[in-house]
Amino acid sequence: MPRKSRVGPGRGTEMNRPPRNPSEPIISPNHWRTIILFGILVGLPVLLGYAAALIVFKMELRTVTSITFLSVAFARLFHVFNLRESGSHVFTNHITQNRYVWGALALCTLLLLAAVYIAPVAGILDVVQLSLRDWVYVLIISLTPLILGQIGLKTGLIH
Repeated sequence: MPRKSRVGPGRGTEMNRPPRNPSEPIISPNHWRTIILFGILVGLPVLLGYAAALIVFKMELRTVTSITFLSVAFARLFHVFNLRESGSHVFTNHITQNRYVWGALALCTLLLLAAVYIAPVAGILDVVQLSLRDWVYVLIISLTPLILGQIGLKTGLIH
């Protein structure tokens, strides 16, 4: 039976269903496909952004490393919006209406900014402060998995 909801409150009928067959895998082949697809969806834009920053834009290595670190982190944060229930509205769903999701996003964003702008932390992580142009690059890279994920959910390529 395909899973309709990735994360959320459920429909309230879960306990009425018979238990899963013990010989059936916990993670079905379809779930593995989705996991791998989302992994590629998050990883590939970051790797391509890293390569483009070094080769095409000729950015300094420490800047590129900082951009990559922040791109991975923000891509993972934005990815939560790809976990909405299949068929739910893009902007109004159990993920976007969950105050704990928004609180976690705010806290993680503050921690990432602290990692860059608090000198002792930045020194430990070996990251540098970024220019406005670099931050735009981070946003483009980190929003790409979200946008592609939403397209995949809308078209049925991801379910």
